Amino acid sequence: ALSPTSATAGQELTCKPGAATDADKDTVKLSYAWTADDAPIAGQTGAVLPAGSAKKGKAIRCVVTPNDGEVDGAA
Repeated sequence: ALSPTSATAGQELTCKPGAATDADKDTVKLSYAWTADDAPIAGQTGAVLPAGSAKKGKAIRCVVTPNDGEVDGAA
């Protein structure tokens, strides 16, 4: 989920993924990728998309990929 849900231009966005667990009880690390109209936003790999990182009118998406140190899970 993105927060805030109704963002305005120039506002910071936060990606809030659901809980990630591992069957083997390994520690799960999350990686983030942000897109604007399905095009990657260069250099944005954290849970927060800084204000001004995307243009007004673009569809912003955050993809979170879990990894247990051995394999990526479903994004």
